[in-house]
Amino acid sequence: MSCTPDTMSYRSPETGTLFIQKLVETINTHAHKDDIVELFRKVMKQFEDSKWQMPSGDRWTLINKFYLFPGQ
Repeated sequence: MSCTPDTMSYRSPETGTLFIQKLVETINTHAHKDDIVELFRKVMKQFEDSKWQMPSGDRWTLINKFYLFPGQ
């Protein structure tokens, strides 16, 4: 789900939501060295000073580090 209940997430037909844009950018830049929780923290940091709704990490249940590209 890209937004909380009863709210809207605006999406560009070409580039997707702002969250997806930032997520893809962060994965492309940092996935070779950071675990998935750190990647999401970096995405959330990009929203701190914006007027847009900030992504939430309150539903994370990972207890171990998970890497998208292990061994690179």
